[in-house]
Amino acid sequence: MIKVLRCDVDRILPLRAKVLRAGKPVEMAQFEHDRLSTTRHYALLEGELAKGCLTLIQAGLKIDRYVMGVLLAEAGPLLAAARYGLGDVIPAWQLRGMATDDGSQGRGFGSQLIRFAVEEALSEGFSQIYWCNAREKAVPFYERNGWKVISKEFDVPGIGPHFKMILLG
Repeated sequence: MIKVLRCDVDRILPLRAKVLRAGKPVEMAQFEHDRLSTTRHYALLEGELAKGCLTLIQAGLKIDRYVMGVLLAEAGPLLAAARYGLGDVIPAWQLRGMATDDGSQGRGFGSQLIRFAVEEALSEGFSQIYWCNAREKAVPFYERNGWKVISKEFDVPGIGPHFKMILLG
C-alpha cells in the first residue's frame, strides 16, 4: 500500500543520504533548516519503507529578470497586486532534498509527493510560490509537473549542474 504523509526529518534522512549523497555520511544529507518548526518534511511510503521524500522550507526568493518574466507571464495579477520589483525578496517555499529510491523511480511517486506537499503547504497560506535548485537530469521531471526554469545553468560544487525552477501553486 502506498501512502504519502508529513513526517519528521529523521524518517527521510537515510533515503535522502542514499539517493542524493551516495557514499557519504548521513550527516551530509542534513540541511540547516531541517529542524525549524516552519520546515515541512514529506515521505512516500510503500508499506513502512520510505520510497520517496521531499522537504519544503519557508525561504525567500529574490526577484531577478528570470523570476520577473515568469511572474509576469504566469501570475500578472498576483505580481501587480503585491507590487514586487527587481531585487525584492518574496515569500516562497523552497523544495529541497527530493529523492526517490532508485528501484522506485518512474512509478509516479515523485509527482504524488509534489502534489501532496504543495496542496498541504497551500492550505497554510504562507505562499503560493515554490522554487528549487534542480539537478540538470531532474529538470524534465519538474517540467512535467508544471515547474519552469528561471535561471541559466549553474554548478553546485561536488554535485554538478543545476537550474533554478519555480512553480506557482
